[in-house]
Amino acid sequence: MWFQLRTRKRLEQAKYLLNSSSYSIAKICNLVGIHNLNSFYTKFKEQYHMLPNDYRKKNYLNDTFI
Repeated sequence: MWFQLRTRKRLEQAKYLLNSSSYSIAKICNLVGIHNLNSFYTKFKEQYHMLPNDYRKKNYLNDTFI
Protein backbone atom coordinates (compact mmCIF):
# COMPACT_ATOMS: atom_id res chain seq x y z
CA MET A 1 0.00 0.00 0.00
CA TRP A 2 1.01 3.63 -0.42
CA PHE A 3 1.69 4.21 3.28
CA GLN A 4 4.14 1.29 3.35
CA LEU A 5 6.04 2.80 0.42
CA ARG A 6 6.03 6.19 2.17
CA THR A 7 7.36 4.62 5.36
CA ARG A 8 10.07 2.75 3.44
CA LYS A 9 11.18 6.01 1.78
CA ARG A 10 11.28 7.75 5.16
CA LEU A 11 13.40 4.96 6.62
CA GLU A 12 15.78 5.17 3.65
CA GLN A 13 16.15 8.89 4.33
CA ALA A 14 16.78 8.13 8.00
CA LYS A 15 19.49 5.63 7.06
CA TYR A 16 21.17 8.27 4.91
CA LEU A 17 21.06 10.82 7.74
CA LEU A 18 22.41 8.28 10.23
CA ASN A 19 25.38 7.71 7.92
CA SER A 20 26.00 11.29 6.88
CA SER A 21 25.15 13.48 9.87
CA SER A 22 25.60 13.76 13.59
CA TYR A 23 21.93 14.62 14.17
CA SER A 24 20.30 12.90 17.11
CA ILE A 25 17.94 10.02 16.42
CA ALA A 26 15.03 12.17 17.61
CA LYS A 27 15.99 14.94 15.17
CA ILE A 28 16.30 12.46 12.30
CA CYS A 29 12.94 10.98 13.22
CA ASN A 30 11.32 14.42 12.94
CA LEU A 31 13.21 15.35 9.78
CA VAL A 32 11.94 12.30 7.91
CA GLY A 33 8.37 12.86 9.06
CA ILE A 34 7.89 10.17 11.67
CA HIS A 35 6.77 12.04 14.76
CA ASN A 36 6.59 9.18 17.24
CA LEU A 37 10.05 8.06 18.36
CA ASN A 38 8.86 4.65 19.58
CA SER A 39 7.16 4.03 16.25
CA PHE A 40 10.33 5.05 14.42
CA TYR A 41 12.45 2.59 16.42
CA THR A 42 9.94 -0.20 15.81
CA LYS A 43 9.68 0.43 12.06
CA PHE A 44 13.44 0.81 11.67
CA LYS A 45 14.08 -2.48 13.45
CA GLU A 46 11.43 -4.27 11.37
CA GLN A 47 12.99 -2.98 8.15
CA TYR A 48 16.72 -3.29 8.92
CA HIS A 49 16.82 -5.84 11.78
CA MET A 50 18.73 -3.50 14.09
CA LEU A 51 18.07 -0.33 16.01
CA PRO A 52 19.11 3.06 14.59
CA ASN A 53 21.87 3.47 17.20
CA ASP A 54 23.34 0.09 16.27
CA TYR A 55 23.08 0.90 12.56
CA ARG A 56 24.95 4.17 13.06
CA LYS A 57 27.69 2.51 15.12
CA LYS A 58 28.12 -0.34 12.64
CA ASN A 59 28.39 1.98 9.66
CA TYR A 60 30.65 4.42 11.47
CA LEU A 61 33.09 1.63 12.20
CA ASN A 62 32.89 0.32 8.63
CA ASP A 63 33.56 3.79 7.19
CA THR A 64 36.40 4.48 9.60
CA PHE A 65 38.44 1.36 8.94
CA ILE A 66 37.99 0.94 5.19
